[in-house]
Amino acid sequence: MDQDIVTSTPVGLRAEKPNKRPHLSDSLDMSQSIEQKVDIIQSNMVTKQDLKDIVQDLISAMVQPLTEKLHQLEAENTLLKDRMTQIEENNQLALNELEQYSRRNCVRIHGLHEAENEDTDKIVLGVAKEMGITLDIKSIERSHRIGPKPLASKVAAKEKSSRSIIVRFVSYRDRLLFIQNRKKLKATKLGKVFINDRMPDWQQRLVY
Repeated sequence: MDQDIVTSTPVGLRAEKPNKRPHLSDSLDMSQSIEQKVDIIQSNMVTKQDLKDIVQDLISAMVQPLTEKLHQLEAENTLLKDRMTQIEENNQLALNELEQYSRRNCVRIHGLHEAENEDTDKIVLGVAKEMGITLDIKSIERSHRIGPKPLASKVAAKEKSSRSIIVRFVSYRDRLLFIQNRKKLKATKLGKVFINDRMPDWQQRLVY
């Protein structure tokens, strides 16, 4: 009896199927997919110029309101300076008027001989007597020499070295009477003595 010959594959070994050849359509799909991915990557890429423009825009957006605020503050500062200047001028004018009012009872006497340990109140009363004015010590609030004291040798040598005397009278009427009679000094033995209004320094600079 003839025996059938059976060909069997050993266990664990399988016959490999032949490789399937890729179709053209598969290659095209893969190429399109790669191109799409490249486009996505390129669209998400930022160049240095783009970064520079972005930074510049951010800086401009931040600086512009600050610049506007600075200009506003400068304008306000200028306005405040103008107001302060006006206030200072008004204050100075008020001070000048107050100073003038506070010295409205004062006169200055020039050309009187100066001596050591002198009493200027008595000297002023002596001037009033020479002019024919009746005043007493109660009429004088205060009197004194003004300016730096000269050397004793100069005082003895020259009358013009003597400092002026400023007098503050108690009443404005006594001061006015003293001023109104000053022309009479020309006929007295006092020599070159003259009287003028006691003016503040700021006013004296305008006169002299």
